Amino acid sequence: MRVVGAIATTYLNGFLTPRVFGAYIVPDSGFVSADVEFRFGDIWRAKVSITDFFGGDPYKDVGLFRDRDEVNLSLTCQF
Repeated sequence: MRVVGAIATTYLNGFLTPRVFGAYIVPDSGFVSADVEFRFGDIWRAKVSITDFFGGDPYKDVGLFRDRDEVNLSLTCQF
């Protein structure tokens, strides 16, 4: 059985956009990811995201990524 969820919203007329994603594969593997995006004007965006993988068996389901947690920062100029 797999359980997947996501939630997102915007604040301050789209300046701030937080999101949370997650998946759980029974009995003990999954991940949780959260990010926040900032929009500066019409062309600049910055995004910070954190992903935490977990699992009991490193070679089963998404547990293969266990202990490979991520922190990302991106800056985008779109014109």
